[in-house]
Amino acid sequence: MEKHRFVSTVRDWLACDAELTKLQRAAKELRAQKKELGDVVMQEMEEQNLTLLDTGSTHLKITKTRRKQPLTRKYLEGRLAEMFGPGTDMYKQAEEEILNKRPIKEHKELKARTTKS
Repeated sequence: MEKHRFVSTVRDWLACDAELTKLQRAAKELRAQKKELGDVVMQEMEEQNLTLLDTGSTHLKITKTRRKQPLTRKYLEGRLAEMFGPGTDMYKQAEEEILNKRPIKEHKELKARTTKS
């Protein structure tokens, strides 16, 4: 690749990165505002025992979902200790198999850090 074309490509990449950063900040602020407003709307709907709110073009409905907590090392160690007893050979073998033999996924990406001037 020619030098001036490469420099142009780098400039374009940096411009895209800066624009994405700006948009991500704006999206984060909008999500925070939406959450605050949603909490107020949900609280009012619950106080009035509304399960569905028809706004004409949109239906608002309170839904509940259940998700399992993330699997943490502390939780896993606790469960293994309950099952096999802490420090036993089975405990150590299970911990070794689960924690240390997990597949490793590698991901490459280009990141920009602004330098302080």
